[in-house]
Amino acid sequence: MNKENRNSDNSIVLLHGYGETSEIWNRLLPCGCGIKKINLAQTFDTPHSITLKDIASTIAGELDGTQITLIAKSMGGYIALEMMSLAPDRIKEAIIISSHPLADSATKRKARDREMALINSGRAHLLGHTFTSGDEPAVRNLKLKMWNNWSSRALVNATSAMAQRRDTTEILISTKIKTTFILGEDDSSIDKAPILELAATNPCISVVIVDGAGHWLLHEKPEFISTIINRCL
Repeated sequence: MNKENRNSDNSIVLLHGYGETSEIWNRLLPCGCGIKKINLAQTFDTPHSITLKDIASTIAGELDGTQITLIAKSMGGYIALEMMSLAPDRIKEAIIISSHPLADSATKRKARDREMALINSGRAHLLGHTFTSGDEPAVRNLKLKMWNNWSSRALVNATSAMAQRRDTTEILISTKIKTTFILGEDDSSIDKAPILELAATNPCISVVIVDGAGHWLLHEKPEFISTIINRCL
């Protein structure tokens, strides 16, 4: 597992999203310590099929005795939720950004099938440009740089793993881990109602809705996310 370590009494594990790399966190990180940046682009680059639970188990198995804070975005959030199930005693807090506990709908799985077919046909670059539509140049360049660090095999493995992931709502119903969902007000890819219902029934769960933001909170509201990371140190 590729990671960056700094020594501290606290330990933060950062999990980025699909098509990104750990570089996405660089401009958000303070001069603090105890941060581990998992590079999922390398994790998914394997000749064998791999599940999100497999990845969660590997990361959890590498933890030392320190309790950690998970900060995870999008696909990384799915992995974080599996870690909460596998190693609840090792996790002090989970901050889930632009993600949710629900499994893919049938419609979403079909869309992922189309994406995998496109990638397997050698046209992964078309998806990369779709993800950057409308971005300012600096953000577009970063997104494309990260996207190009994924092999086609890794992209297909990650897409397949997301399509096959389970619903993790049950984990959140009973969790005693302090869990905060941070969601963009304009993120149409996430149904916020089930998450708000969970927060209403489990006092360990809270939801922050960020005004004027969509799915790409790390780009749209970097100061806000940086403040959260600072708080966790």
